[in-house]
Amino acid sequence: MKRDGKRTMNIKSILSRLQLAKETSPGHWQARCPAHDDSNPSLAISQGDKGIVLHCHAGCTPDAVCSALGLTLADLFPPKDTRNGHAAKVPQLIQAYDYTDERGKLIFQVCRFEPKGFKQRHPDPARPGEWLWNMAGVDRVLYNLPAVLKAKAGGKPIVVCEGEKDADCLNAKGFTATCNPGGAGKWLDAYTETLHGCDCVIIADRDKAGREHAQLVAGKLHGAAKSVRVLELPDSNGKTVKDAFDFFAAGGDAGQVFELVDKTPEWTPDTGNDKASRLTFRSPDELLAMQFDDSDRILGDRLLVSGQSLVIAGAGGIGKSRILLQLAAACRAGLPVFGFETRGQELRWLIIQAENSNRRLKDDLSALRAWIGDEHWPQVNAGLCIHTLETDCDGFLSLDSPQAEIRIRDAIEHFKPDVIGFDSLYNFAAGDLNSDRDMADTLLTVSRLTKAGNPNRACVVLHHALTGKAGAARATGFDRSGFGRNSKVLHSWSRAQMNIAPGSPDSNEVLVVTCGKCSNGKEFAPFAVRLNPDTMIYDVDTDFNLSEWQSNVTGKRTEQDLSPARVAEIVTELCKASGAPKKPIIVKALRDETGCATSGAYKAIDRAERAKKIHYTKTNKTYVTN
Repeated sequence: MKRDGKRTMNIKSILSRLQLAKETSPGHWQARCPAHDDSNPSLAISQGDKGIVLHCHAGCTPDAVCSALGLTLADLFPPKDTRNGHAAKVPQLIQAYDYTDERGKLIFQVCRFEPKGFKQRHPDPARPGEWLWNMAGVDRVLYNLPAVLKAKAGGKPIVVCEGEKDADCLNAKGFTATCNPGGAGKWLDAYTETLHGCDCVIIADRDKAGREHAQLVAGKLHGAAKSVRVLELPDSNGKTVKDAFDFFAAGGDAGQVFELVDKTPEWTPDTGNDKASRLTFRSPDELLAMQFDDSDRILGDRLLVSGQSLVIAGAGGIGKSRILLQLAAACRAGLPVFGFETRGQELRWLIIQAENSNRRLKDDLSALRAWIGDEHWPQVNAGLCIHTLETDCDGFLSLDSPQAEIRIRDAIEHFKPDVIGFDSLYNFAAGDLNSDRDMADTLLTVSRLTKAGNPNRACVVLHHALTGKAGAARATGFDRSGFGRNSKVLHSWSRAQMNIAPGSPDSNEVLVVTCGKCSNGKEFAPFAVRLNPDTMIYDVDTDFNLSEWQSNVTGKRTEQDLSPARVAEIVTELCKASGAPKKPIIVKALRDETGCATSGAYKAIDRAERAKKIHYTKTNKTYVTN
């Protein structure tokens, strides 16, 4: 029939298009689903208050069912009301999810509406075929309960997700999936009891509410379930994924999910009442009575010690990776390096890097093996493991990806290192490292990964530093703690810092090494190292004139460093990266690039504006180049 020019199907019209349609109870029918090969009728049809409700128990969506019938979703609902010639947005019922008892008897439904919204209803015992739109006196159970109990009895894993739509997708792919009614934050103790003794996998929605819900459920199941794992599904085929429905819609397959589950370690609580998770406190006398030795020392005068962090800061391409390998090999071999004593030959090193090819690594390791010698090389080989770039995921280690964090955590659990090197920090960045918050989040995650399972594990982080003459000037002197980019957060986090600056404006053959920080010991004096072109090993260069170098790099800054033309170049770079910048962003970029003072940066921007190299837009308070 038609109403207001639009086709609207009644329940009889729908039933006439279906095979083996039969009424199962007043107002409810069952038929073969036309959207899949359905030998056992699995499509439920009912007349809702707002339209016709279709629900395929095999997981086909109402849209797929309508398409197979030659209809659209709109054909299931009466025309929208109109007022003053405009269509009113009347919520339309598009899906009803059945919650049943263990025998399959309907207890209640969760109804999904468009525009998106949810309501719950249960059959009216006094009026067969009618509904009561409340949950008064209704037992709340898990979705897909009969299948959940069958899987529990068979010892099969059960997937817990946030909503029925995701559960249906997973069930259609061969999993046993469930969820609680009501969405995020509505988990009840009764659900925990249902899953007691089960292997549970929680798939979190990739948003704040979803992650909080997943942690809530994990906390409830921990200790009751046989095992608990929490994971998020990755983006697929270039499409953003929030939940299981998105993942499969983007072309993801069940095999990927099974593989991810296998790689996900069991969930453990970050906080709780158990002894292992309590904060530790001691009285002064307890601390004074403790006995310590030098067994925690690894490099120099506590430049690197067990349980602490060392930052090696230097410009990109200056040689930080080669220096890290030389330090690791020297520590394993028990040989001095750069005049530093090394200890802890038994400590295992794991270097996680995402920049250097296997060819480059082979060249560096060949040089190190010749330097170490045959006597000590087996000790190095047995205790040094290096991440290489050989698969699609090897180069993508950003810690804002749960999957990258899982892969790194798995590697740490597998190799059980005593020292971990992260080369370089920007490869692991959770966001923008120029942001204090993102830098803090990144370092917090690095700390959590490093300490998991071994609070005495040491950490070496390579990080980019300021460049140019002005940057080199901050490698030493009063500003040495500010040598690394976003140094405020970095410097607070690290226990020690080595600054590496070029000894010459023309090459990186000679490097100046200075101490930016050494909280556990005495700061070392600046020195220079030279890369031997024959051995490709850094040796201390005793002939290098440090005083002359220091005088040169700390001399008066040229006007060219802060010229209007240079300011315009920086504004252009910022515009390309993230759009027209505001003045504080330009100031920060000038300071990072040239090492100038804040006041100098503001004056340089004003000069560039007067010189008409840049233009200020009052409406949004941003700058562009003229």
